[in-house]
Amino acid sequence: MNKSLGIASQSQSGRMKLLGLVGLQLLISVVIIVTAVLAFTHYRAQLKYQVEQDLLSVAEVKDQQITDFLKERISDVEVIVQRAGVWMLVDPEVRRVAQGLNMSSSITEITRQLRNAYGYGTIAVFDANLQPVYPRHADHSYDDKVQDALKKARQTGSPQIADLHLHEEEQIHFGVVHPIRASGALEGPVIGMAFIEMPAHPNLYRLAASWPTTPSKTGESFLVRRDNDRITYLSPLRHDREMRPLRMQRPLETKNLLVAKAIREQFGVVQNGIDYRGVAVLGAALTITGTPWVVVAKIDEAEAYAGIARLGKTIAALAACFIVI
Repeated sequence: MNKSLGIASQSQSGRMKLLGLVGLQLLISVVIIVTAVLAFTHYRAQLKYQVEQDLLSVAEVKDQQITDFLKERISDVEVIVQRAGVWMLVDPEVRRVAQGLNMSSSITEITRQLRNAYGYGTIAVFDANLQPVYPRHADHSYDDKVQDALKKARQTGSPQIADLHLHEEEQIHFGVVHPIRASGALEGPVIGMAFIEMPAHPNLYRLAASWPTTPSKTGESFLVRRDNDRITYLSPLRHDREMRPLRMQRPLETKNLLVAKAIREQFGVVQNGIDYRGVAVLGAALTITGTPWVVVAKIDEAEAYAGIARLGKTIAALAACFIVI
């Protein structure tokens, strides 16, 4: 009888030890899993921050490159104003005295050189009433974006960017307007405007699209702008070869759209966004100085987290093996 009780007691003690070992094993497993999850979450947050800062750097580089490019174009049209004597074409007194003379001959050579060197299209001079005086385009109508830039240059007395617009050949152009003052002076009443127009492709679009960091399968940068309650895509998209710039739009209120969130809420790093394909992305957006353009740099979350996703699967497999053992 006592022997049976001893055996039962030993059996009970063995079960308790086994349960204790199982409990300890489960506790260790929980600790391992929690530690792995915390480490994974922390590393993922660090990786997300680093990728977002890299994208912000890309957007900043694009901003600087495009700003410098536009400054060069302003310098080109300033050459026409300062060195070619175009003020004589729009100064009423000079035109009265020199009536009948071919005053436009002084700028013909400079405009030819600029066209050959930089691929400019239209190079024109307007009087204070926004009427073209060089060359005289009786059959040429200027886009509303050009008209707006001419009016603003006359009003402010400072150079203006004529926003991206469809040219009459159905190509996308942008332009620069520079005010003209009497005797080519830097101050005084504006008596006219000089205007140059350039195709967006290839120079501007190449600057917008080039990727200055490590090559990426999904990373891209492009230009957009706000047109009232719509977002207009201004430059070609890497993942939509059929997209036609200026013709593709999205509602400003599109939920979680990266570019819409940037314009509505914040510039810089944009949180929890999707791109034009509906794909989750990490991204950053900045306005281009002196323009209504917004440069966007983004990369798919799947690519950004590819390395850590493999790490997460490895940790999960090791934790599962430990639990099974």
